[in-house]
Amino acid sequence: MKRRKFIRATALGNAGIIASPALLAGVGLQSPEKKVKKIKIGQIGVCHEHASGKIDSLKRLPDIYEIVGIVDDRNTTAARFAGNNLKPYGGLKWMSEEELFNTPGLQAVTVETANTDLVPTAIRCMEHNLAMHMDKPGGEDLRLFDKLLDGCKERNLPFQMGFMFRNNPAMQFCQKVVRNGWLGDIFEIHADMSHNYGSETYQRYLSNFRGGIMFNLGCHLIDLIVSMLGRPEKVTSFLRSTPGSANGGKNNCLAVLEYLTASYHYLYVTWGLTV
Repeated sequence: MKRRKFIRATALGNAGIIASPALLAGVGLQSPEKKVKKIKIGQIGVCHEHASGKIDSLKRLPDIYEIVGIVDDRNTTAARFAGNNLKPYGGLKWMSEEELFNTPGLQAVTVETANTDLVPTAIRCMEHNLAMHMDKPGGEDLRLFDKLLDGCKERNLPFQMGFMFRNNPAMQFCQKVVRNGWLGDIFEIHADMSHNYGSETYQRYLSNFRGGIMFNLGCHLIDLIVSMLGRPEKVTSFLRSTPGSANGGKNNCLAVLEYLTASYHYLYVTWGLTV
């Protein structure tokens, strides 16, 4: 199996929310094997790159989830790269956000809007006391993201984000190795994440974000590093555009995270993202 095919296959299996013990337990289902009442769930948005994948995952678990409907967000003014293919939503009910929130017995929502609409939409779900899976990234406003997280914590609401590597066994093993100190005093971590989207449409899409590809994909690596090492002492970023990139989108980026280790030496974490 080619490397890229392997990564796609494992990512599809791990991207899903759906067998998450935390999310299932939070809405009253401890394990898929138990015969209990189905969880009523809806999806807000079709414009995120992973929106169709999430609805496909829900459809694959009909004994667990009852999909009550989909909210179409294609009239949003937010920058988006997906949302043109509605085939995955065939047979499902289309409704307004208000209709979804007023659905009797609704327990959970998947938030799959365009990136800049994710957090505001998730806050509305939180205010309706709904468990949710929100895709990544967590927006460009940390104060607004904090409001979402604090609100979910105060209301004891299950909240999950679409960081696919969190459930990847290899990544979990790497985290265990670091946390258990099996490698001793780590002095450097290097990570690289490239992709082959490459179209002019995607380049224009990247130009909508200050962090470009670092914001859209680098969040996966940031999530992993911070979960292992915590908050860095210093971050230095290099956000660049390759020659000819549409609208000057930042599609060739590097970040250096610096950590002060127990031995008072700096640990440098570097990664690069390219198209």
